[in-house]
Amino acid sequence: MTQEELRELLDDVARRAATKDEAEREKTVSFSTSDKEYVYGLRGIANLFGISNKTAQTWKKTFLAAAVTQRGKTIITDVEMARRLFAQR
Repeated sequence: MTQEELRELLDDVARRAATKDEAEREKTVSFSTSDKEYVYGLRGIANLFGISNKTAQTWKKTFLAAAVTQRGKTIITDVEMARRLFAQR
């Protein structure tokens, strides 16, 4: 394999990873039904408040607990309630 072929292969892998990350981010950021808006997963909480996943995990267990519902591995957060709880914190 030449250096140029390797470079093309690495560029292709990077492009596919970026596309997958973007699709995953869009999926976990938010979802709204009727008047409610929700975010999914720790990544959804992290994106909502602009924090790290570790901090999102800590917040989920502490003051955001009332806004978070977890069914198995699925974490669902009510955005409006989470913002109110954050403001009260």
